[in-house]
Parts: sequence; C-alpha cells; structure tokens
Amino acid sequence: MMPYILMMLNFVVIAWTEDCHLDVDSLPLSKICKSPTNSNGVECVPFEVRPSNGCFETRYYPEAYWVSIKPPVSSLSDEAVIESINSLHGYRSGDNDAGEQLSATYPFVYKFSEDRKLESVDYYIPSRYQDNPPKPDSSKVTLFQSHPREVYVKPISVDDFGIFGSYEVLKEELKSAKIFDFDWKHFFIFAYCELGDSGCRFEVGLTRMPAAPFDKVCNSHSQIYTEECFRGESREVDGTNGLVVERKYPDVSIVLSYVEDGNIESGFNEVGQYVYGKNVEARVVPTKLPFVTFHGMYEGAVYEGAVMILQDGQSAPRPTSHKVLISTYKESKLYVLAFGGRIGNYKETYGAYYQKLCALLDAAQISYNKDLTLTLDYSYPADEYQRHEVAVEALD
Repeated sequence: MMPYILMMLNFVVIAWTEDCHLDVDSLPLSKICKSPTNSNGVECVPFEVRPSNGCFETRYYPEAYWVSIKPPVSSLSDEAVIESINSLHGYRSGDNDAGEQLSATYPFVYKFSEDRKLESVDYYIPSRYQDNPPKPDSSKVTLFQSHPREVYVKPISVDDFGIFGSYEVLKEELKSAKIFDFDWKHFFIFAYCELGDSGCRFEVGLTRMPAAPFDKVCNSHSQIYTEECFRGESREVDGTNGLVVERKYPDVSIVLSYVEDGNIESGFNEVGQYVYGKNVEARVVPTKLPFVTFHGMYEGAVYEGAVMILQDGQSAPRPTSHKVLISTYKESKLYVLAFGGRIGNYKETYGAYYQKLCALLDAAQISYNKDLTLTLDYSYPADEYQRHEVAVEALD
C-alpha cells in the first residue's frame, strides 16, 4: 500500500483559477500549526509573509537548524520516501547525542532538482532546541543551519497530473508577474503531515535569489574567464526606492563582436575565442567581469553585440577574425538596475527588467538614452551566487 504522503507527492497539482487565488482544497495553516488560537496544533517553521499577489505568497524564513537526509535513490519511490522519513523519525525518537525525544514539527521539506530528482528530505528542529540542536547519531542524517531566505510559495491540492506540474505552473505564474529572480534549478514540496495521516496540506516553493553583492561574484570564486570586476563608482538614484544606481565608469578597453538576428551567443563565441588565443599573438588576453551586451538604434538601424572588458594595462593583440574589434568605451554614466535568479529565457528576463528600469526612471523624471540598452552579467547559471544588471546611458 503506497503511503498517503507518497500518493500525495505523486498526484498533486496546482488548483488554480483564471483569477489566480490562493484558495485550494487543503487544510489551512491555522488548523495545523500551534498558535495562541490553536493550542493543539503542531509547531511549524516560523515565517513572515511579504507583499505578494493573488497567485502565490512571498515568505521570509529566518535562519534555523534542520536535519536532512539524502534519499537512498533519487527517484520518488516508496523506498526513498519511507527510508528517509524513518531515519528522520529515528533522530526525533532519541537517535541523537542528547538522547532527546523531539516533538513533531511541520513541514517536512522535500527538495527536488529541475530534472525531477529527489535530493533531500528535511525536518525542522523544534524551537526549544534551536540554540543547541542535538547532533544525529546516524551518519545518514546531517545537521545544518539554513540561511535566511525568501521563498515564493503556493498551496497545492490533490489531482491526477503529478507534482511536477505544480512546479511548472508556479514558474509560469512568477514569470507572468514579471518575477524572474528565483532558483529554477531546485524546487521544494512542503508537507504538513505525518506518514499515514488522512489529511494533509502541501505547498510548492521556489527560492528567491536576490542580486548577489559584488563581494560574492568578484575575486571570490572561479569563473571561466576572470574573477576581477569592472565596477565603477555608484550612488543610489533618488526617487527609485533604492533600486536604481547611477554608476560612473572611466575609459576602458574592450573587445567586441557585432551580431545579426539577435544571436548574442555567436558574439560571445567570437570574443571568447579571441581572449583565449585566436589573435595574431596566439595568447590569452586577461579580461574582467561583467560580460556585456548592447542593443541600440542608430539612424533607424538596429545594432547589437557582445563585449568583454580587458584588464587594466593589457595590450590588445590584433584579432585574426574580421568579426572581432578592439575599441575603447569612453567615460560614461549609466543608470543600473540589478537582479538575481538564474537566467532562463535571456530576452524575456532582461526585457522585463529593462521595462522596470525605464518605469522607475520615468516616474522619477530622469532623462536617459532610450536608443541604447546594456546588459551586464557577472554569473553563469551554475554559479551559487547570481548577479545580473540592465543599464541605460544617462543624458545629463
């Protein structure tokens, strides 16, 4: 007999309507979690609800201690779920260095990769033990402290389409709301029940990834081309809620490649080959982050391309490809909006943030060049920390 929790995990999907409310056919948290009005409830992971829309909640979870187990197999099977839950129950029942029996808490958290593999099952340690959490006796169970984070969450209910549909629907609802700063490489199922329970609440969640600070993306981790960043001098722009910065850059040497039909990847292939030795001196040319693209209009014609920034003091050998140019980007002042998340659809994501940047500048009555857009990338999709920027040139 398949456990009820496994049946739910295999057969849940977002129950949503055209007006996209959060109401679903599942138990409300007020009837599950212990609170001043529900003394018989189970202790739940604390969180704060941030401003959200009707399709999902944005929750802030403070740092906390959990124990986690990696399932014996990555598929969503009886064996994986039952063995994982039993190991966590063992820890709760006294298989820890304090010999303490810990009370139940909700939710159990199931972490999945984008390719639908079950990576871990986590149990929240009760609040009375958060200052000194008992260490697991079993080597299969890992104690860890989660970082503070925001999570986009939506309740899900029983149907026959599978949980992976809920993950896809939440992604699409976020995109419809012009929200792209989430980690689409992983998603979570929050299960508010024990094995064998006849009623449960399930939720799907995606972690928000705000723009990583410069100290996380510059000179601190391995990049394909470089670790040094070209940063300029920044200050916040009044009237933009602290979201837009004005950044001044000095003259800088660049290598660029114009592209046709929006094929930016081909442009980066050209400049990448140049810096890795496709030049008359057949040598590597050191560069800096970010990777830059430009899209502009000049006398009615569209021009766009890919740019890499040369490190200070570096001579630039002549390219062997006619598609690669060496130039100088003159001293400039840009208005910049930064964001995080992993870039999926490049044009869709940057287009949304360009519209947001323009709306903020227009509302603040700030003049800018509407014929040139720049994107600045400091991260690859696989990097732990993500920082991306969209920028326009100031006119004053």
